[in-house]
Amino acid sequence: MRDFLIKKLGLKKLLDKDHLKEFYRSTIDYNDKKLFCYEYYLMEENQIFSFHRMKSYASWQFCIGNPIDLYLIKNVNEIQKITIGNDLLKKEKFIYVVEPNTWFAAESKSSNKCNCSLVMHHIIPSYKEDEDEFGVYEKIIKEIPNYENIAKKFCCTTTKYYYNEKDYLL
Repeated sequence: MRDFLIKKLGLKKLLDKDHLKEFYRSTIDYNDKKLFCYEYYLMEENQIFSFHRMKSYASWQFCIGNPIDLYLIKNVNEIQKITIGNDLLKKEKFIYVVEPNTWFAAESKSSNKCNCSLVMHHIIPSYKEDEDEFGVYEKIIKEIPNYENIAKKFCCTTTKYYYNEKDYLL
């Protein structure tokens, strides 16, 4: 499934295993950006998306594959876990909107059904690479001192996610 989706949707590799492709950007300006954009984001099974925060709203809308656990730091020492997927009986949500300036991380779950997870992001206002703040351990542990295991697991090892933004942004 993973290779089919990468080819069919024209997804581009970001770092190790994740892929992204912006497929629509608004023509309406909002300050120095466009009003909104849509992008596909594919994670491999059991893959981690490290903590970071944006100045924009970022929705995670489930498309196909394995569910994804979102981890959000709402307040100091408070973690909220939301599962994005299509099984309402397991309390999975089809879509979740991350508020601006919220630290969030994600993990694609393992499943017998598929080797990946595909979501659509709707970003308002549109994405600008220099506005992402990456969650290195020293920052995150101050926010969640009683959750050292989560801080270690989901902290960034780099401050740059993308190889070449021209490859994946419109």
